[in-house]
Amino acid sequence: MSTGQAGSLALSGIVKRYDSAPVVRGVSFSLRAGEVTALLGHNGAGKSTALKILGGAEQPSGGHILLDGEAVTLTTPRIAEAHGIAVVWQELRIIEKLTVTQNFFLNREKRRGPFTDRTAMNEHVRRALATYGLAADPDMAAGALSPADRQMLEIIIALDKGGRFLLLDEPTSALNASEITRLLDTVRRLAAGGTSIAIVTHKLGEALAVADHVVVMKDGDVVLDAERADLSEADLAYYITGHRRDATPLAEVSPRTAFGGTTLLDIKTLSSGNCRSASLEINAGRVVGLYGVAGAGQVELLEVLFGVRPMQGGEIRLAGEPYVPTTPRAALAKGFGFLTDDRKANGFIPDMTIGKNIVLASIDRFSRGIWFDDAAVAEQARTMAARLAIRSPLGTSVRRLSGGNQQKVIFAKWVTARSRILLLAEPTKGVDIGAKAEIHALIRELAAAGDTLLVCSSEIEEILEVSDVIYVFRHGICEGTGIPRAEAEARSILAQSL
Repeated sequence: MSTGQAGSLALSGIVKRYDSAPVVRGVSFSLRAGEVTALLGHNGAGKSTALKILGGAEQPSGGHILLDGEAVTLTTPRIAEAHGIAVVWQELRIIEKLTVTQNFFLNREKRRGPFTDRTAMNEHVRRALATYGLAADPDMAAGALSPADRQMLEIIIALDKGGRFLLLDEPTSALNASEITRLLDTVRRLAAGGTSIAIVTHKLGEALAVADHVVVMKDGDVVLDAERADLSEADLAYYITGHRRDATPLAEVSPRTAFGGTTLLDIKTLSSGNCRSASLEINAGRVVGLYGVAGAGQVELLEVLFGVRPMQGGEIRLAGEPYVPTTPRAALAKGFGFLTDDRKANGFIPDMTIGKNIVLASIDRFSRGIWFDDAAVAEQARTMAARLAIRSPLGTSVRRLSGGNQQKVIFAKWVTARSRILLLAEPTKGVDIGAKAEIHALIRELAAAGDTLLVCSSEIEEILEVSDVIYVFRHGICEGTGIPRAEAEARSILAQSL
């Protein structure tokens, strides 16, 4: 590996410790001009820490950052930006209430004398957006853009600031299939124009589709640094997990019940927000996949069922009785649990321990007056940690966990609450390949025990992997009977959703 070539950004022997514990151990790899580097590994492998060091958000405990072969010190993100290094994080920094132009020129406004030159800024933004093919009005609120367009806006802003090195953290995690294709096409075009790009992703197919070379980290070390052309998806899975991926899909080895049985939820012409009309018949003990492009109404259906969104029309019957969910507390009392697609905002209390987060939805069983019953909480946490393979000390705050362990804590919360109907929005969003397999196995285990699960996912492969029956949402409408998994095929489902 060369770290001295012009147009390169490299880590050389980088070490990072937190509270004397190393999370990055002598890591070295290089990003090269005009190439895409995929950075892969389990949650907690050190990828995000490496990205933060390159972007000036974290300082290394040892080693060097080399820019065009020369050692540099990047003490802040602003200094990194001055060196042409830009990071677009998974949690975007776009301020939705500000206009596109205001976001574009935040803290760097163009001026004419003492006044802000709004005309010049708007014209600059129009040219920049046109260059990268983003159709947006400079005066529109950034929050009116789709998630994919907000992400593209942040990338354009980074490049406009002179970014030669673009670091993308899980850029496709919130995008649908067509948006992912568009983003990856943009990444290839930017690299062809000379930009050096690093992309952190858990999606192995995406890594192989877009990368020129691949770096895999495990337990803070680089275990693979190789050209993409020499690798297969099975190779990547091996380096990430340490074992060869089973050639038999989980869906074929997990116990599956026959399609049919007792109707638990009968939903007719339900409407709310983007969900214009949804009719589904859901049987007990099934995993029901809900597939559609972003905004097609499937998430709104889950929100209505859990009482966080009002039902505007239609009817729901639960076990044959009318069900009108008015609050999450009422839904919880009926046996519903809801894993949202934004776990950090709505899934847990970040500074609370693993154990206390696990019992949050069951507080009446694990409290004495206004206090937690610490012994009961600890016992339940140990039980759930063993069952779900949560690999962190139970007194750890959930903020410090990897994405996969955070997701498993939320699952543990709803299992502890004895939820019999689990509503799962993007259940493996932002988790690594190992945690993803564990979550899929947990979904099948819960269904085999008689629970009913509704799964929304932007990944058609995931829907096919875990579902017994699949309903397709298109333009806010879902009607007709579900498709049994044995009859489902990815291409036809995608075609029905567009």
